[in-house]
Amino acid sequence: MSHQTIIQDIRNKKFAPIYFLHGEESYFIDQVMAAANTILPEAEKAFNQVTLYGKDTSFKQVVDQAAQYPMMSPHRVVILKEAQFMSDFDKLLTYIERPSPQTCLFIGYKKKIDGRKKVFSTLKKSAVVLHSEKIKDYKVAEWISNYIRQQQRLIHPDNAQRLSDLLGNNLSKVINELDKLMVNTPKGDEVSEDKILKNVGLSKDFNIFEFQNAISNRDTGKAMMIAEYFGSNEKENPLPMILGSMYNYFSKVYTAKANMGLDNKSLAMKLKVFSPTIAATYKTAAQHYNVTQLKDAFSALLEADKAFKGVGRRNGKAKEILQDMMFTIFYGSPSELAI
Repeated sequence: MSHQTIIQDIRNKKFAPIYFLHGEESYFIDQVMAAANTILPEAEKAFNQVTLYGKDTSFKQVVDQAAQYPMMSPHRVVILKEAQFMSDFDKLLTYIERPSPQTCLFIGYKKKIDGRKKVFSTLKKSAVVLHSEKIKDYKVAEWISNYIRQQQRLIHPDNAQRLSDLLGNNLSKVINELDKLMVNTPKGDEVSEDKILKNVGLSKDFNIFEFQNAISNRDTGKAMMIAEYFGSNEKENPLPMILGSMYNYFSKVYTAKANMGLDNKSLAMKLKVFSPTIAATYKTAAQHYNVTQLKDAFSALLEADKAFKGVGRRNGKAKEILQDMMFTIFYGSPSELAI
């Protein structure tokens, strides 16, 4: 069942004894949990609603709370968050098989389940189940476009793809950034590239798009300047985020390099990007790098990641790591220069 359907049923006061919300995408689970918090009026919550956390909770505590009769209310609500951390979660099976009809038990399990276990197979049969899956990377741009349209704004497919490349598929993070854009974009207006750069970019002065464009065009001076800025403002520009974005970028450039004969529409499908125009930008970048240079770029990203984690390098500062990475991308590895 979808999270929208579950939330709508809750709004319509159509309740079930057990809700099992599982999967690796926390956003949809959190949305249903927020709806669960609206079942009881504020005046009834003190006696009839409790929130438990798996790390600090045993199955007996859950059962004790769920088995209680509501006081001066038709329902009791028990919200169990982070249930994946419960050491004795399997023992909840006894309650799941015979739940209290007066209680709405919401179980949030933010992890992939082992469907072979009896507790999970029983939940699938007897509970309202939400499987909250991560959205595939290549579907994020379309999801962003649909979300913005639901907010009564417009966005060009190219800009939806730019947001996808920048934000990844962590929907909680994506929604947070999109909501910032909504505040700065009146209903009916378009979410422009300029608004994205001002409100979502990694920094107010430089952003990841400019960094990628400088690298794509082999603009050494600008790329090194941006790398120095990012490294000097590490709190606002975390190195893992930059490296992840650049790995995703070069992966697409490498794929474009191997498929230069495709038209932009076919290449967009191959790259799993939302727009042929975006695919064309990767094709252009691929023209500026040969295969050896692309391999150097991946090696540079790997070495930067290792340096950040302290592997083979002590106390590496972000600025130095980024500068070394850029040097390798533009000029090759030190071993190649020595030959």
